[in-house]
Amino acid sequence: MIDLTSAQIHLAVNHLPVFGALLATATLALAAVTRRARTRNLGFGFLVFAALSTLPAYFSGEGAEEIVEQYPVLRLADAYAVIGYYLRHRPEVQAYLAERQKNCQEIRKQNQIRFEPAGVRARLLARRSG
Repeated sequence: MIDLTSAQIHLAVNHLPVFGALLATATLALAAVTRRARTRNLGFGFLVFAALSTLPAYFSGEGAEEIVEQYPVLRLADAYAVIGYYLRHRPEVQAYLAERQKNCQEIRKQNQIRFEPAGVRARLLARRSG
């Protein structure tokens, strides 16, 4: 298991909205060119992900203005919209996030079973020399 410091977690989480918004923009642009509904839906999914990923900053006590200062791709109205949606639908959002966390833990367990972390360095060195 990877042990991350709170500073590392903060850096990782705080950049999710930026990368999510960029990925959503690129995907939606591709969908506009190819006119594929699945690509468009994927782009909207990335957009929802980018919006929801602003919530950890809100949970840490930052207001909408501070969130927008950290993420220049966001508009103040969008930050307020996400926070407002969360406040109006807190049980649903928390259930969704809990389900995502549960799925993440299951995938991590499956990956640890499939790819035994012990001895990785030795296996990689053996591959390189072999």
